[in-house]
Amino acid sequence: MENKNNISVNYTLEDDLYTIQLVDNIAQAEIGFANFKFTKNRGVWLYNIKINEGYQSKGYGKKLLKLFEDFCVAQRRFFVEGKYYPTNDHAKPFYLKNGYSIDIDGNDQFIFKYLPEKTCELEK
Repeated sequence: MENKNNISVNYTLEDDLYTIQLVDNIAQAEIGFANFKFTKNRGVWLYNIKINEGYQSKGYGKKLLKLFEDFCVAQRRFFVEGKYYPTNDHAKPFYLKNGYSIDIDGNDQFIFKYLPEKTCELEK
C-alpha cells in the first residue's frame, strides 16, 4: 500500500483473482479498481477497470492502468488481453489512448497490448 496525495493503493489476491484498488483517504471512498488474472500462457486477462462516478476524467483511470501494467511487468507478465462492453462509450478511446489495440469479433470487443520489458516503479 502507498499513500501519495491522500490516495491509497491496495493490492489483493483472492482465488487467483488480483485486485488493485485506489482509495480516497480523505473521503474514505473507493476511487476505482482493476481486476485481473494471470493466464497459463504467461499473460494477463484484464477483467475490468472501473473508476467510480465523481472520480472520472481526473486521471485516475490512467494511474490505475499504469499501476496494473507495472505490477504485470514486475511479475514478468508482458501480454495483456481482455474485453470491454461495446455499450461503454469511454472504453475504446481510453484503451486506444493508452496504447492498447482493439480487435472486434462479432459483438465482442477485445483489447490487447504487449508490455515492454523494463524496470518498473515497483522494482525500485
